Amino acid sequence: MTNEKKTIKVFAVSLGCPKNRVDTEYALGSLWDYFASVDVVDDPESADLLLVNTCAFLEASVEESIDAIVELGAEKSPDQLMCVMGCLLNRYGEEIKKELHESDLFLSTFDVQRLGRFIYNYRCTN
Repeated sequence: MTNEKKTIKVFAVSLGCPKNRVDTEYALGSLWDYFASVDVVDDPESADLLLVNTCAFLEASVEESIDAIVELGAEKSPDQLMCVMGCLLNRYGEEIKKELHESDLFLSTFDVQRLGRFIYNYRCTN
């Protein structure tokens, strides 16, 4: 990838509490620093980036988060990136990273505003 800014299409899933929705919006906003435009799309097949902001407050929330990741991962094309972020990472850390091979990138709740930098760097180094 060159230094020329490109457009990125994102399919985002935000699970759990209203704070997760805010974190998802912060993460999407961080993409503007690295991409010319950010298009949030309704169809995962048309996205460059699949973003899942997880919840781990209740056991049912953990299951919903894992199901969403696995389901999106099953449909993911080789050209798409998947980022899993949020509470699931804070709660289960390295354990969840070992189990969820669908994701290319994992971000804790502390890193949501760095999504743009991580995606840009990932694309440049892989």
